[in-house]
Amino acid sequence: MFLRAKAVLFLVVLAVPVFGQQAVDEAAQERQKSTLALLEQIGNDARQLKLPENRAFVAAKVGAAIWKADEKQARKLFNTVAEDLIAAQAEADAQSRNRQYQNGLIYGQEPRWTILITIANCDALLALDIMTRTRPARLARMMADADTAGEAGAMGKRHRLTGSSTAHFAVNELQNEQQLISRAADQDPLRAISLVQESLKKGVTYQTLGMLQKIHTKDPEAAKRLTGDAVRKLLEIDLVRYMNHADTIGYFLGQVSNNGDGSGNDLRISDDLIRQMAEKMIKFWLDPDVKSFYGNGTAFNTIEKLFPDRAARVKQKFDQINDSVQSPHQREYTRVLSENVPIEEMIKSAEKMPEPYMRNEIFRRAAQKMIEAGSIDRAEKLLEDNMGDEDANNYISQTLVNHSYTVMGSGKPEEAYAMISRIPNPEQKISLLVNLATTVYYKDPKANDKWAASVLGEARSFLPDEIETAEDITAFISIANASAAIQQDESFRMAESLVPTLNEISSANAVLAKLRNYGTFRNGEFQLSAGHYAMGISGFENLLNALKEKDFDRAVGIANGLNRPDVRLAYLLQMINSNQISNLPINTRVFISGFGRGE
Repeated sequence: MFLRAKAVLFLVVLAVPVFGQQAVDEAAQERQKSTLALLEQIGNDARQLKLPENRAFVAAKVGAAIWKADEKQARKLFNTVAEDLIAAQAEADAQSRNRQYQNGLIYGQEPRWTILITIANCDALLALDIMTRTRPARLARMMADADTAGEAGAMGKRHRLTGSSTAHFAVNELQNEQQLISRAADQDPLRAISLVQESLKKGVTYQTLGMLQKIHTKDPEAAKRLTGDAVRKLLEIDLVRYMNHADTIGYFLGQVSNNGDGSGNDLRISDDLIRQMAEKMIKFWLDPDVKSFYGNGTAFNTIEKLFPDRAARVKQKFDQINDSVQSPHQREYTRVLSENVPIEEMIKSAEKMPEPYMRNEIFRRAAQKMIEAGSIDRAEKLLEDNMGDEDANNYISQTLVNHSYTVMGSGKPEEAYAMISRIPNPEQKISLLVNLATTVYYKDPKANDKWAASVLGEARSFLPDEIETAEDITAFISIANASAAIQQDESFRMAESLVPTLNEISSANAVLAKLRNYGTFRNGEFQLSAGHYAMGISGFENLLNALKEKDFDRAVGIANGLNRPDVRLAYLLQMINSNQISNLPINTRVFISGFGRGE
């Protein structure tokens, strides 16, 4: 694998003195030493990676971690990303056998976007430059066409891309570009103005307003002018033919007419443009061909103020449409659940419902009201008398669960504990006991630590002797995670005992991913950016993050027990935070990137 790699990332960390740093807390200094050792290991492990996109992901994560301490070396790492992303796109494009599962990679979506946003947190302008360099040619053509064709984010008039199954990638690219420009506006407002001007030529999306609001804080006049340009572009769209853009126009209308506190410092446009947008939305909604309420609802308040008579016609039209598609029973169902109907009336209404789901939900809501009034026995009897045993148990559990959270939130732990004891479902009981233990503990750790520990002990008693299901793992990790603060040694013991099971799961999931052509698995390797869920594991990363705050090296040791290099690296990477290395003088260390590139 090492010989086949075109470009890999590794780190060589030269020893530096750490003592004599008078201003640095000794514990923090030791933590940074451990983090640097982890970065060195990540660099060495990265040599085993086959996927260029994984090497790019590692480079971005490590660069973000050292950004504050050594910006020069971080930039070197960031600049290796473009070549690896381009190589990954080319590899995926050439793999015709499962090409359809790699469209995200081929069209510059994930993992490219995750990598770019990681870099943007440090330098959004650099991220924008890498975004342009790594934009696949076919995607660039789609965006260029969109300036005259019109599909991607309200770009123009002719809309030739509408029928394309991949046209949404151009929309995503524009939205992501505008999100990066919003970040750049925080870092370099003057440069961002020109970037916004260029981006608006391509189209207007939900992200556009965020860009303009950032510009407004630095240059209100430029922001007002650019907002007007964006609105005029939106006004060109034929909404009846391209209804998906109604959301964007409605969002703009609602925001530019309602934002701010009335001080004059909020982003605004001319009253004439606001009225034009409102009239466009009204004309669209009243068109006979429009049968659904497309468009952001925040715009309707503005429209009612400007044109109350026509707004009433819009409301009447959609009320009629809703009435025509709803049966009398459906309307009654909606009324009973949306209005404050007395319990007895709810029960009578439920008995008349033709569909089981309608009856059950109304009975459940009635039972919930009974519980809130303190009549738990009556609520249980209502559900038992009107549902099958299985449905009754499920609904009783869910109703008690909902009220348990309410009671916990109101500061009544004993009452919540008594209610939890009545829940028949063990998985729900574990979740609630964990939540109760952590709620009580963090309210007063010193006074409540023993009680919280006993509640967690009860939660553990509901675990099976051997883990057999995904639900067992979820419950196990949940208890271990809560124990990290309350019973540290127990939490570490649980995490260490789970590693063999996780190795079995990730190995099995790799086989399944290969057979099923998962888009997050390529050339025998998981894509690191896909997260742990794609590897068949969920929640363990949160546990390691909790444990690393207690004993960083021991937590790293647990992650190192994972057998697959890609899985192990995924967990190790999430144990380092962006901008984490700041105090140690690592400018004298050498981070060498781009193995095989002559550096």
